[in-house]
Formats: sequence, C-alpha cells, structure tokens
Amino acid sequence: MYRYLAISALAALALIAISQDAYAHTIDSIDNKYRIEIGWMNEPVVSGEGNGIELFISPLTPCPDLDAITCASQQEFHDGITGLEKDIQIQLLYKTEKITLVMRADHNIPGAYYTFVTPAKSGFYQANLLGSIQGTPVSLSMHPPKVGDPSFIKFPEEAEHGASDHDTITNQIADLNNRLDMLQGEVTALQADLESVDDIIFEIGSSVDAVRDGDLATLQDELEAIRDSGDDQGSAIAYTAIAISLGSIGVAVAAIVSRRR
Repeated sequence: MYRYLAISALAALALIAISQDAYAHTIDSIDNKYRIEIGWMNEPVVSGEGNGIELFISPLTPCPDLDAITCASQQEFHDGITGLEKDIQIQLLYKTEKITLVMRADHNIPGAYYTFVTPAKSGFYQANLLGSIQGTPVSLSMHPPKVGDPSFIKFPEEAEHGASDHDTITNQIADLNNRLDMLQGEVTALQADLESVDDIIFEIGSSVDAVRDGDLATLQDELEAIRDSGDDQGSAIAYTAIAISLGSIGVAVAAIVSRRR
C-alpha cells in the first residue's frame, strides 16, 4: 500500500512539473504593491510562429518574512487591475534589436493585457515593462521562457530534403547559365561569319566590276571590229579570248573565297 502511495505522489509531482513547464510565466513585483506576471501566449513558443506577450497585473499582499519576488511567486493572480492599457507598454529586446509593443486589455479577464508578436529567432528575449500603474512609475525587466527552434516539433523531418532540393535547383540554374554562355558564343561566331561573307561578296563585286570595265570592254571592241571585217578565223580567236577572260574572272573569285576561309 505504501508503495502505491509513493507512486501516486511521484506521479502528482511529475504532473505539477509538467504543468509548470507548459505554463512557464515569469513573476515579479513592483514596490511590494503589485504582482506582475508575464509570458508567451502560446507555449511552448518556437521561432517563426505567430505568438504574443500576455501580462497579468494584480495587487500584491505583503509578505513580511519574504523577499518581494518570492512573495509574488507564492500568490495567485486575483483582483486584476484594469484600465492600464494606455499607461503601460512592453519593450521587447533580442540582443541588440528592440521593438515597443502597445498592450491591449483582455476584456474576458480583468487585469490581463496582451500584445501580438512573432519571435523571428530562437533564443532568450527580454521584456521591459514601462509606464505607470495607478501613478506608480514602472521600469521592470523580465525574461519570458526561451524561444525554441521549430525543428524539434517538425514531423516528418524536412531539413535534409529541403537542402537537397535547394542544391538541385542551384545546379540546374548553373547548367542553364553555362548553356546560355555557349549559345551566346555561337551567335557571336555566326555574326562574324556573316560579316566575312559580306566582305567576300563586296570584293567579288568589285573584281567583276573591274574586269567588266577593263577587259570585257576591250574584248567587246575587238569583237565588233572582227565582226565588221567578216574574218571567221579572227572571230574564233576573239571568242577564245573571251572564254579565257571569263575563266580569269572565275579564278579571281575562287581566290578571294579561298583567302577568306
């Protein structure tokens, strides 16, 4: 029987410990007059998820034999003090960064206040309560529970798969960039070839014009003279000369093309 009682007691203590970890608010006091309780709205809190800071303010019953924080920790929130939403604010700090948050009154719980915020990074945050409570100045630094990394509650695990996908996409982009560079080089080479063809055509035209203006004109004069004389043998010689001249033009064109290759 005693063994069962011991087991029950241990189970009860374990439940108390679990409940305290699940609802791990920070408690403090101000001038032994007010009990202050602060924490995250959704716990356990992880980075990257929407959350908020909740604040409970109530009168503190003095404890002559205890320090103020121990005294406040041993008391429950009750008889909350209302109407402070315009008098107090929370300054949330993470390392060197800070943001000032305006508190809103929770109309369902008198003396409770809240503000929405998303902790973007895991780690410890500091919450400074600033303003006044019923004329009493307030400047109190408190530390809500640590913001955890979301990886410990993710299922199934996505980290390795996500990294692999990222590497695959990066490699595909690099491959596309290489292909684009190769295509650009081919386009540049084609443009250079087209310019060479234009030069060849221009030189061929110039050569043809020169031959036409020179040799062909002379041959034409000779043909007309032979035709006027009626000499058949001379005509044959003239036509042979024309063929040789045309062959010369072809040789000149071929030489230009072979030089351009």
